[in-house]
Amino acid sequence: MNTNYEEATIHMILRPQYARLGKDFDEWITAASPRWQRIAVEQLTRYLSLETMYRQDCEENVETWQENKTAVYSITKYITCKDGRERNALIGIITFHKFNNIPVLYHSYLHPFFRRRGLMSKAWDAVKLKFPQFEVEPPLSPAMERFMSKVDCSHVLPSS
Repeated sequence: MNTNYEEATIHMILRPQYARLGKDFDEWITAASPRWQRIAVEQLTRYLSLETMYRQDCEENVETWQENKTAVYSITKYITCKDGRERNALIGIITFHKFNNIPVLYHSYLHPFFRRRGLMSKAWDAVKLKFPQFEVEPPLSPAMERFMSKVDCSHVLPSS
């Protein structure tokens, strides 16, 4: 069993996902990214699932990422670890799939310790550069509804 998942479900501990020593997360994590990055995305998706009770359907399998044309914007921060070293950590994700060449915002998550700092708004601006127009997959969590009511959504297409 994944230790982080066990900690989250049994002990209610949510951990940012650390990059490998000496490595940083890609800005956009895709099927071409190293497996450890896809696993970190999967773990944050588990946290989202625990918080919202949405189905957890993310996996690190490269074929699934290729099939769905998955691209995940990574929200990262350097965090000082217990040993005093700073490591790049994945603290948030904005996940897109492409269906019929239309990008779809599938879900987003920001670790609770890093909320209300403007990080999602900054990420939203970066996302708009890559995907000038995209759909949003319902359902939206109450937090995402609040967020979208505060930011420019003129580029968001109506869901088909």
